[in-house]
Formats: sequence, structure tokens, C-alpha cells
Amino acid sequence: MKRHSEKKQGITLGLKDERITKLGKWLRNYYFDEIPQLVNVLKGDMSIVGPRPQVPYYTDKYHDLYKKCLKIKPGLISESGMKFKNEGDILNRQKDPISFFEKEIIPAKCKLDSILANNLNLKNYFSLMLNFGVRYFLNILKNI
Repeated sequence: MKRHSEKKQGITLGLKDERITKLGKWLRNYYFDEIPQLVNVLKGDMSIVGPRPQVPYYTDKYHDLYKKCLKIKPGLISESGMKFKNEGDILNRQKDPISFFEKEIIPAKCKLDSILANNLNLKNYFSLMLNFGVRYFLNILKNI
């Protein structure tokens, strides 16, 4: 992201977002932007499976929606993350992406993340990891 870009807008609008540098687009396209979160997993600040972290602006603004999600560690993999993996593309197609994000995507993601928070056990943990791995592998094969 370009310097001080978080002051312009809270959400990222996919790879077409003007605030993303050329290097940033490349890093995001190949998921190298996730490396710092892997470090957070190794440090114990995050889990492999759990709700994707959200910026404080939205967790404060929609605290009632996020309160269940915030009770467990954030993670790299979640059902909501897989369902909305193309969130940037979805937002790029909207006339008012911020409103759509706040009124449609946040409630849908929070509902899925609340279900995860209420039902997180070893079976679900490894099931999500396997599901993500299969989807990721198939996506790579599709792009070859």
C-alpha cells in the first residue's frame, strides 16, 4: 500500500485499488502478503484456523456482530474467508463498495465466524484446513 493510504479508506478494493503499489499487487496476487500472518501464527498471536482479523474501526463500529468472533484467536483460514476469497472483486463491482461491505459482507462473514467460534473443535479445525488445502490446490491447477 502507498504511505498513509489507510487514512483514505478502511477497506481494500481488490487489486484495482489505486492505493496498492505494483509490488503490492504482485505480492497479493501470489499471497505473499500473508507471510506476516504466518509469523503471527508461529508467535502464537494467531491460529491457523479462526476468523480473519478485522481492522479495529469495523470491530468497534459493529461490536455486536463481532463480539462472538473476537472471543477466539484470529486465524488464516475460515469458512468466511474461503466464501469471500474474491471480496475485492465483489467490491469492485459495487456502486458503493463501502456501503455494500458494511451492510452485506460484514453481517455474512460475522454469521459464519460466529458459527465457527461456537463450534470450533479438533474435527472442525482439521476439516477447514483440509478443505482450504484442497481448494487452494485446485485453484493452482486451474491456473496452470
